[in-house]
Amino acid sequence: MKKEFKNLNLFLRSHGKTDFYLDYGLNKSFSEEDCEKVVSFLDQNTAASNHVEKSRGAILEINSGGIDLIIRKYHRGGLISKFNSNLHFLKSYYYVRPVLEFKALNKMLSAGLKVPRPRGFIFRDHMFFYESAIILDKIDNTIPLQNLSADVGFNLFKCAEQAGHVAKLALKQGICHTDLHPANVLINKDGVYLIDFDKPIFFKSGIEFHQNNMISRWRRFVDKYGLGDDLLFGFEKGIRSN
Repeated sequence: MKKEFKNLNLFLRSHGKTDFYLDYGLNKSFSEEDCEKVVSFLDQNTAASNHVEKSRGAILEINSGGIDLIIRKYHRGGLISKFNSNLHFLKSYYYVRPVLEFKALNKMLSAGLKVPRPRGFIFRDHMFFYESAIILDKIDNTIPLQNLSADVGFNLFKCAEQAGHVAKLALKQGICHTDLHPANVLINKDGVYLIDFDKPIFFKSGIEFHQNNMISRWRRFVDKYGLGDDLLFGFEKGIRSN
């Protein structure tokens, strides 16, 4: 096991050149067939086809031992994705994308925030590069905030305000979501969930700086896709709340 992964309390399994780091409960149910499905998924040179998929990465849904899981592959964006969609530069194992997201999600869950539960991650070492995916519990019966419509009874302002409030609670935990927008917010009967904490920023001071950056990112997305003032002003009210 890579030195930096040891303190994550994960069980290591290998399947060919692919390493699976799983929590102990999931390891008991994760079968060889599950491993085969995931390896096949990683081998696909998939690129997300629209802005919602791009925000969430390429996704595989599986059921392992009665547990509904999401496997989300990390991909590159921008022009470079035309030539290399999955490989990332390996600076340090401590800073690989699934490890950062895994730690951020666990910290927020411990504080009672509504985010997906991480179950582990998948890692392939390619000398100076790596490819990876994260394993998460699926959140049932959700609708992305971006897809909500006031015409069917949703209070868009209130939903956006709740998303902003959860974002503020994450900031109080010293975690900044660097790409939060309405496609990364899921709504169900239990409340509002923030997802896709890829490349989070961990900080000890400067909460207002990160708060303003998150509002700016949210505004750019809302304006780009014409989602309306309710989503914009509701989020700003929530993230600026006490």
